[in-house]
Amino acid sequence: MPYSKSNSAHLLILLLACSFTWAPLAQSKSLSDSQLKDVQERVQNDSITADDTKSLEETAKNKAQPIMRRVHCFALLSQYYFSKGKWQPASDAIEEALKLDGKSPEALAQRAYIHSYTTAPKSAALALKYYDQAIAANQDKSWLYLNRGSIKKLQKQFKEAIADFDKADQLTMRETKHHHAMALALKTQCLGQLKMYEDCIKLGDSIKSEALPDLLKTDLLEETGLAKLSLNKEKDAIADFSQALKMLTTAEPHSYTNQASQAAIGRLYYLRGVCHHKLKETELANKDLDQAISLGFRVPGAPPPDRVVKLDLSSEKLFQPLIAQARKTLPEAKARFLKGLPKGYTFSVTTKIYDKNKKFEQVFVIVKSWSGDRIEGILNNEVQLQGFKLGQALTVYEKDVLDWTIVNTKGEEEGNLIGKFIDKNLANQE
Repeated sequence: MPYSKSNSAHLLILLLACSFTWAPLAQSKSLSDSQLKDVQERVQNDSITADDTKSLEETAKNKAQPIMRRVHCFALLSQYYFSKGKWQPASDAIEEALKLDGKSPEALAQRAYIHSYTTAPKSAALALKYYDQAIAANQDKSWLYLNRGSIKKLQKQFKEAIADFDKADQLTMRETKHHHAMALALKTQCLGQLKMYEDCIKLGDSIKSEALPDLLKTDLLEETGLAKLSLNKEKDAIADFSQALKMLTTAEPHSYTNQASQAAIGRLYYLRGVCHHKLKETELANKDLDQAISLGFRVPGAPPPDRVVKLDLSSEKLFQPLIAQARKTLPEAKARFLKGLPKGYTFSVTTKIYDKNKKFEQVFVIVKSWSGDRIEGILNNEVQLQGFKLGQALTVYEKDVLDWTIVNTKGEEEGNLIGKFIDKNLANQE
């Protein structure tokens, strides 16, 4: 795939409390069976009260209670704490549950879930380990496979993730159609990342009308749109990107869909603009590109000028609108250079250099002089092509300029549209 999105935790879709049914036990002086069921529903609906948490804690710590009931109360407490962003109390609660029953499917799954969302370097490996344990203890829960597959997907283990999604899909015959659709949607994304574009499109198109969480559906539409763009089906891709944009831009305030970042929405505008550009619909392409930029698609953290950019032809398709935009603003940037930039500022242009076998690399050239359409500069990259080295003098003609960058004394950049796009979307590509 010519583009790789950043990891997004919302793909780890889990309705944990709904996944374990509570078996009634003998009545006790702590929470009754009916009360515990009501509390569980309030945990799920995010309407739990302070009295509820107190009752859960008392029941969980009451040694007179059956172990299963105590484990369940600790798990509910863990879910509550985690929903409030209190990771450590959530982790502590589930560890208490596992002390009581180290093989509890509910507790093992909750522990895996917690580690799915932490930022510790080893969290993904731990989460996979814990999901392995949870699945070994309870092999007929489709959501366990969905979540484990989601983590593998985020770790770019796409083939392994597909195996989990296929298993989840098989199990949904005994559970819920909702999980069936989610498994196929997540599998579609993996197929796209594996560049199995035809399979991605076929499967993705077949489930677009299924009930899916809104954010997952927009991700699905983006993946099928990218697959269609890669196969030069620009009009079909535009339809997918437009549907995703409609969902994101018309979402109700405070809805899950509305939580999508402005930059993520900007990315969709940009991708749709790429399609318009390929169809030579220049006005529509520029409109989408301007909208993408206004939404923050150009984010801070662009690569430094000495970074070598290695591209393939499929990646280059994405850059054409950016190149057009850069060339549009190049005369103004040139005028600033010729007038004289402030002391300490550097001006560089992005271009391609070729060896005798017509292999190329995209590089930065620091501009030293500019006369007419002829630019004299210094190569500012370590390159692998024979016949070139860092610091050598190069001549670049304006017609070969792909982008430009001005860096001030604070290291802040202007321009560098391609570099910022790569840094945001292609830097982690295998």
